[in-house]
Amino acid sequence: MTRDRVSAVLLLVLSLCYGWLSTHIQMFPGAEADPFTPQTLPRALAVMGAVLAIGIFFSRGSGKGGERFVSAFTGLDWSKAVQLLVLMVLFAVAIEWLGFVVASALFLAAGFRVLGIRSWRTIALGSVPLAVGFWLILAKLLDIYLAPGELWIRLGVA
Repeated sequence: MTRDRVSAVLLLVLSLCYGWLSTHIQMFPGAEADPFTPQTLPRALAVMGAVLAIGIFFSRGSGKGGERFVSAFTGLDWSKAVQLLVLMVLFAVAIEWLGFVVASALFLAAGFRVLGIRSWRTIALGSVPLAVGFWLILAKLLDIYLAPGELWIRLGVA
């Protein structure tokens, strides 16, 4: 099995699990009939991921090479993937204490460093506006409450 097909199977499994988990998202009373609920986007993402995975699996280039399943993973640099997974866990811990904007900017900056971007100017111009932009969209445009962070609350800033 080629790397493309292994990746497609993993994406399909991930999408199916994500779709199944999206059915467990609780909704507000009376929201069941709404056209847009908390389950809408996760379900759409799960369907898009599954369709993409099936497309990749059956694409023309996926069958060439005759690689075996184990050989599809040889030669890959797993250190960056592990570092990004560790960063995601740290982000999940930091967001409660630092708030969305600061934790997101730090996560993106560290992720850019892991992926090989070394210019601090590029990192700052990529991470800070992106974090602030997402905060503006979520908090102001979509009116989703994002806690400011325990640190800022204790310092009396927020």
